[in-house]
Amino acid sequence: LFNFKIKFQTEGVVWIHVILLLLINSSFNLLGSVIINFVPVNKGIKNSNGQIIGILHSDDTFSDKTVISSIVNSFVTSKVDLIWADVIFVDKKMKVRRVYSGADISPLNFNWGIMPPHPSVFIKKDCYEKFGYFNIKYKIASDYDLLFRFLTLNNLKYFYFPKVLVKMKIGGAS
Repeated sequence: LFNFKIKFQTEGVVWIHVILLLLINSSFNLLGSVIINFVPVNKGIKNSNGQIIGILHSDDTFSDKTVISSIVNSFVTSKVDLIWADVIFVDKKMKVRRVYSGADISPLNFNWGIMPPHPSVFIKKDCYEKFGYFNIKYKIASDYDLLFRFLTLNNLKYFYFPKVLVKMKIGGAS
């Protein structure tokens, strides 16, 4: 698990931490898919001194170099706790295979098992401190559980950012 912090000047100073998940902190299921170990992810969030947390998985990349500054500016101007955007699924040759848009998603969608595209989610650190971290008892649904608790049970203020933020490689456990 690697943390890096980026400092942006907007209205005051906003620190953002992006937690990069590497396979060393994961295990494989019988099909060879990666299962994320959320213990080090939670530790990275707790040890972060950033105000905003984003999680980028090992095979995923940001869509361009403006992602972080765009997210920081969106947090400052929209006064929300959580932001999500769109994700594209790409193959090994980086050809787009699927677009996962968060445009029409709301907390009501959890009733049908639909959640925001988790690789595009950025959350204020104090929300983790108030409402909890990833539940490590779930091997592939910790992200769903966390977003359900934050958006549905605790009614966090959220904002959909209308842009592809993450290129996600096809594969994985879920």
